Amino acid sequence: MISSCIIGVLAQRLVRKICTQCRESYIPGEDLRKTAGLKEGEPLYKSRGCDACNNLGFKGRKCIAEFLYVDDAIRRLIISHKDSNEIMKEAVKRGTKILWEDGLEAVRKGETTLDELLRVSSDT
Repeated sequence: MISSCIIGVLAQRLVRKICTQCRESYIPGEDLRKTAGLKEGEPLYKSRGCDACNNLGFKGRKCIAEFLYVDDAIRRLIISHKDSNEIMKEAVKRGTKILWEDGLEAVRKGETTLDELLRVSSDT
């Protein structure tokens, strides 16, 4: 019944933004690079804390999100009682950008840290 009415599902998390006043780039080790799917030599960002961020290293928050558009193919999977993994696999095939990917984009841009992304996405 609900599958005939639903248009989409939005999942979101708030990540802390790296302070732009004390942000610095660094080249991560191999393990971290693989976790983040970075190319060799691609930098990540961290902050040391300063007066602008009250020595926290973070100032403000940013929303990371994923939107699952429920089209006919997804609707059929829901009606067939397929599990969430199967539904998400199909959604990704159809172009859905998952929460992790949106978060990694923010990490690569230096807006947040990989640790922060791992903290908020550990339950997704």
